[in-house]
Amino acid sequence: MDQQALQKQLTTLLQAGDTIEASWDCGHDEAIITIVHNGQDPASFSDTPKWIWELDLHLMNLLSLPSAGEFSMVGKGTVSLKEGVITLVCESRWTGYEGEDGWKTIDDYESEYSGTFPLFE
Repeated sequence: MDQQALQKQLTTLLQAGDTIEASWDCGHDEAIITIVHNGQDPASFSDTPKWIWELDLHLMNLLSLPSAGEFSMVGKGTVSLKEGVITLVCESRWTGYEGEDGWKTIDDYESEYSGTFPLFE
């Protein structure tokens, strides 16, 4: 599925009133994105629709979510359609980092990975 096909699929779903939410947990040398469609976690699907995997990868690239091991960050957002433009409205928060004295737990808003992002140009 290319970006144009993903955009068409998302437009169809959002116009039908479906809800699409995303959340991420990154750092510790990995970045995990979870897509929830109409309140269902994809783990509950017997056969995950291809567009969910494509959206997962698209969001990873769009947000350039960092995965370094020296910190951790969580975030969540909603995919929406307004005036023909598909966006992700989201917020991310730093949850910890590796300091000189070991791991430090924090809860700080992260503006670079928060806001409204158009999914397609």
